[in-house]
Amino acid sequence: MSSRSHDWREAPPPANQSVCQQQLHSRYVLQLLLETWKLLRMLPNINRISTCHSKEITICGDLHGQLEDLLLVFYKNGMPSLEKPYVFNGDFVDRGKDSIEILLILFSFLLIYPCDVYLNRGNHEDHIINLRYGFTKEVLTKYRVCSRSDSCNNVIRKFDAAHTMLLRPSAS
Repeated sequence: MSSRSHDWREAPPPANQSVCQQQLHSRYVLQLLLETWKLLRMLPNINRISTCHSKEITICGDLHGQLEDLLLVFYKNGMPSLEKPYVFNGDFVDRGKDSIEILLILFSFLLIYPCDVYLNRGNHEDHIINLRYGFTKEVLTKYRVCSRSDSCNNVIRKFDAAHTMLLRPSAS
């Protein structure tokens, strides 16, 4: 196991080499989820994307908690930006061990580039599917220190609320 952090600008580490991981405090996770929820409430239900400003749009789907896959996509295609729009076609969570990290990265990019990062909900952005395929367990495991208080339940409720906002009735 390597003791140094991995630089995201480099190629992802080999599968047999671990990256030293740290966990974001639940108060920051909750704040990020709240801000994402507020933004998603204002965005239209249907994403309309044009190639008039950018010649390429990267479309990515079915990450299923595989952070290494997301990092590889960013390594090969560049980070989301005004010049590099992205569409993420759902199934961000479950099955893999880094679902929370993937959502936090995607939500962060959505907040920074709301007109250039698009998140479409998949069937795994659903509470019942999360219970069955592991996302809820991942949240409980990674944030078990907060199980004495209501913070852990708040984290789960905020993730559920953000998932719900990805698929909502159109405001118009």
